[in-house]
Amino acid sequence: MTTSPALANSGDNDPDHLAAESAMSGSTGLIRTEGADSGGVGTLRFGILGSYFSGSGVLCRPVCGLPGNPPVPVDQKDKLSQLGTRLFLSATPASFLEAYAGLRYQSTSDNQGNPKDIDIVGNMTLGVKAFTPTSPTRVLSFGGALDTQLLSSAGGVGL
Repeated sequence: MTTSPALANSGDNDPDHLAAESAMSGSTGLIRTEGADSGGVGTLRFGILGSYFSGSGVLCRPVCGLPGNPPVPVDQKDKLSQLGTRLFLSATPASFLEAYAGLRYQSTSDNQGNPKDIDIVGNMTLGVKAFTPTSPTRVLSFGGALDTQLLSSAGGVGL
C-alpha cells in the first residue's frame, strides 16, 4: 500500500488510532479518564462493559449503626449483589473532534437494605470532545469535553 508523504506524516496511518478504548462515559480514554485524543478520522467505535459483584457483610458487619447512634447487633450478615452494563458508541468525524454516547444499566440488591433493590435503567450520556490533532512531533495533547447525562426517572426505563 502506498500513501502520499503528507498523509504518512499526519499520524492518520498510526495503527494506535485503531486501538482507541472507550472510557465509562463513552468517549475514548482510560476506564475512568477521558483522553485528549481519539481514534483515526472516520472511525466508529462500539463497546460494551460488564461488571458483577457479590459479597456479604458489606453494609453491616457484627453491628450496624450510623455514627453518633448506638450500634444495633445484627444476627446475620447482609448479602449484596450488583450487576452492571454499559454500552458505548463514539465517532471521530475530524482530526480534532469526537462525538460519543453511552447507555448505563445497573442493578444493586441487598437483603438488609432499604430499599432492597436499586435499579438504574437507561441513563444516557451524550457528548462532544475537542482536542489538538495528533502529530508525530507532538508530545502532549490538550482538549476538553462537554457532555450531558440524561437520567431515567425512578421506576422508569430510558427517557
